[in-house]
Amino acid sequence: DASTQAIAERIQRINVDVLAVQEVEDIDTLRQFNREHLGGLYPHVLLIEGNDPRLIDVGLLSRFPIGGFTSWQRATHPSAPDDLVFGRDVVEVEILNANRNERMLTLFNTHLKSNYVDFRDDEAAAHAAANERRRRQAETVARIIKARTRPDSRYVLVGDMNDTPTSEFL
Repeated sequence: DASTQAIAERIQRINVDVLAVQEVEDIDTLRQFNREHLGGLYPHVLLIEGNDPRLIDVGLLSRFPIGGFTSWQRATHPSAPDDLVFGRDVVEVEILNANRNERMLTLFNTHLKSNYVDFRDDEAAAHAAANERRRRQAETVARIIKARTRPDSRYVLVGDMNDTPTSEFL
């Protein structure tokens, strides 16, 4: 309860209009958190079930209406065309103005492969595999954004990249 309340207080303090979230169990949990801990601060809530077997997904809370949205959870990378590249998802969401007659921006929310490795595994090999997966994920996100936007498009990529901004794998 204390941790949940601390997160809710941080969200209320930052007071953003659109909040991308990661590691959310399901849409009902996100709606309940918004209702019970944020006082319904965000009238628009989105979550699409992703690929993670632990049932942790990416989602969105917004004061502005949500337009069209697309899940890229079935995307693959050219180097492994038979494997899904995202362990969770990349969700593409249109954020509309209050009148719902104009797209203000497109938001891409993702959660890339973590650096966690099981201590029972070969640490070097596990880190190399995680880094390679994150590189393929980052390349796929870039390919999706390039295909879905124009040079003058208003968009933002957000999420848990699980790496430093200067990482060669991003």
